[in-house]
Amino acid sequence: MITGSFAGDVRFDKTTIGVPAPNLLSTTFITFLTLDVLSNLPNNPTFVPLQFWNESLATVSATNPLFEALTSTSWEFVCWDQVQLSGPAGINVNLTQAFQGTRKGIVRAGPAVKLENGAPNDNIGPVTLLGLIETTEGTAANVFLERKYNFNVNVTGNPVPTIFVPFPFSAP
Repeated sequence: MITGSFAGDVRFDKTTIGVPAPNLLSTTFITFLTLDVLSNLPNNPTFVPLQFWNESLATVSATNPLFEALTSTSWEFVCWDQVQLSGPAGINVNLTQAFQGTRKGIVRAGPAVKLENGAPNDNIGPVTLLGLIETTEGTAANVFLERKYNFNVNVTGNPVPTIFVPFPFSAP
């Protein structure tokens, strides 16, 4: 069984020169995938709550309000999706280095649940969630493609029984 949550490191987007240093531009994308799908048929959307924390600005401090500041948001997808952290159709416009005040942070995704949206034969409730965090770095002139890398994600939470129905299927 696979869990319905994951956690991993992220590099916040930086699409313009400025603070914080260094002035290396970057964009980060998260790919979400659930294994609980009806192949080639309508599926209910999967809802994923997201929590992002920035890193410490200097030393660990329980009194520094900017230390590990929380940005809560969410994402909804059907089957799978790849989305930029802060782009025009991104997860949240505040997931940039300028807003967060740091280059990197941590994301916790989940627990994922399918919501009712009228897809016949599709279940609702807790579902599996897999993720991939991919960052590209470079200059805007080269579409940030001088360097590309992935951050590992760690599964967290309780295992969720997986239901995959290949096409064609027999209705129960």
